Amino acid sequence: KEYFQEKSVAGKDIEITIEKGSTSRDVSAILKKKGIIRYEAAFLLKLYFSDYKGKLRYGTFDLNNGMSLGKVIKELATQDGQKENKFTIPEGYTIEMTASKLEKEGIMSAQEFLTAVTNAAVTSKYKDVLPKKKKVFYQLQGYIYPDTYYLSKDITGDQLVAKMLDEFDKKFDQEKAKKLGMTVEEVLIRASLLQKETELPEEYPIIAGVIQNRLDKKMKLQFDSTAVYAITKGQYGIARVMYKDLKVDSPYNTYKHKGLPVGPICSPSLEAIDGVLNPQKNDYLYFQMDTVKNDGSNIFSKTYEEHKAASATTEAAAETTTTAAKQKTKKK
Repeated sequence: KEYFQEKSVAGKDIEITIEKGSTSRDVSAILKKKGIIRYEAAFLLKLYFSDYKGKLRYGTFDLNNGMSLGKVIKELATQDGQKENKFTIPEGYTIEMTASKLEKEGIMSAQEFLTAVTNAAVTSKYKDVLPKKKKVFYQLQGYIYPDTYYLSKDITGDQLVAKMLDEFDKKFDQEKAKKLGMTVEEVLIRASLLQKETELPEEYPIIAGVIQNRLDKKMKLQFDSTAVYAITKGQYGIARVMYKDLKVDSPYNTYKHKGLPVGPICSPSLEAIDGVLNPQKNDYLYFQMDTVKNDGSNIFSKTYEEHKAASATTEAAAETTTTAAKQKTKKK
């Protein structure tokens, strides 16, 4: 009866996995064990006289125990069994954070990805502009483009890194960088700073201008994000930056060293990169979070006196907020 059944009926969805190298008999045994078919002999006979003899694929398939034998055979021969994993790298993630996310989501071990990133730097088309290996955590920091990727279940670390670098190549405007007299590496360093120093993309060009102004005046950048990257080794996650954190002795720390940090401190978004490539010309030398508005925006100042005044205002606002919160808690 099963052999002659041509129509599928309503049934239960069942996922099965066929290992590479499985024979037709192996497949029939798996199908019976999973409850997709009742008789192995009927399946094998149906397969023998079908157009799909010798064409069954391996991988993971979505089947249904109400399917006819003909439908089951067709699905196993035409459906792509190499299911894809959807993996997203958020903007501002580091290589270290990406590695942890890959492992947490079961795609590959963090170490496999980190090893692949390290190895890829040697053959990268950007190898001539990358910082020296001994000076940085990862030479390709910033080049692992933040995006959503669809990955086959058997993808290797090397293949994944190659895919991400290829995506970066498609998106990065090298000609614009050359016109500004900057290498790819320098653009990424600056863009990574923009990414970490503001929550608002509209501020990227403004801060890009501040960076250039401070560099022109031989001033230290003094960006908290660079110190945090150094002390957390790329994992961030610090709720509050302490004064002692800013003293960390690292080539990334712009409180310690003049100029740009030794390398990017995250994977910047395309908007942050555009902010570097299209900087706003301004006279600002300082900026700080606006705790009065508390909307993620910054207060920009041209002089240290203006900056101190703004600091006093934000500190007073923060103190008022804290006091109000304490009083509210007491009332409860």
